[in-house]
Amino acid sequence: MGYFRNNYGDQDIYISGQKLRGVQSTDASFSIPFEPIKVAGVGYLDNTINSNLEGSVSVNRYVVSNEDPITGFFTQPISGHLRYGTGNNPLIFSFHRGQINSYSSSCSVGGVPELNFEISAYGNIGSGVSTGIEQPNNETIAIARPGDIIFEGVSGQSTNRIQSYNYEISVPRTPIYVLGSGFEPAYFNIDYPIEINLSFDMDVDDLQSEDMHDLVCNQPKNDISITLSGCNLNNFLRKFILPNPIFLGVDYSSSIDNDLSATIRYKSYINNINDIAPLIGGGQIFIDVNVVGGGTVQFVEFFD
Repeated sequence: MGYFRNNYGDQDIYISGQKLRGVQSTDASFSIPFEPIKVAGVGYLDNTINSNLEGSVSVNRYVVSNEDPITGFFTQPISGHLRYGTGNNPLIFSFHRGQINSYSSSCSVGGVPELNFEISAYGNIGSGVSTGIEQPNNETIAIARPGDIIFEGVSGQSTNRIQSYNYEISVPRTPIYVLGSGFEPAYFNIDYPIEINLSFDMDVDDLQSEDMHDLVCNQPKNDISITLSGCNLNNFLRKFILPNPIFLGVDYSSSIDNDLSATIRYKSYINNINDIAPLIGGGQIFIDVNVVGGGTVQFVEFFD
């Protein structure tokens, strides 16, 4: 009998039948919350389930395409699977009725921009779970280059050297269970608002924060955006937008071995889960021209 190692070359991640590109790592798990039933005069009698049956899946990826299946699944359940093993009968660890909890991107000098997401699975999880037919993936691969990142609206970006960014969307969902509905929730509540956090680390040249008391009333007015591009592209790979940002504060750090650095932190809130997809889109930039009163031409930028 032969045994095989399941290395990364034999593993693929699928979301609703679509293969994810640029995957660097995956973590998937579930546990059954058994609790013993104890009876006076007997001790252990049997066991029961003391909480909900849930699994978790997290995936770390590089940005390698302007297409991302995940962006279309914030408003609906996800099924997916990890396909691994060699030979004619590969093994599958699958999940059903997953909900996205978080979606993030980060990059630092010398690295490749990353995309990460986390899912809680409330349906069945393990083997033999239906997750959709595996679809061929013909998208063009293009690695996002750190040198081609464009920042807009960041305090001090023109004269201070941005070293890294971290952009994260958190979606607070509460599963609602009903007596007699089995082990799966009947529906989900989204605990609005949805928070988007963005931070930048930079080497300081002339960065000087505003007065804390002034920032209580005078916040930045313009959106902040991070545009990722790559080689030989007529369009961008991905653009992350922080709408109506709130400047939370700045952390300075210095030592005898390092130059002065600062971390600036922003936050944004949205009240509709349908607003997430346009904030993390990729594709072609289109310009629509509208003629408004007095013959004024208005340019409207939007993304595919």
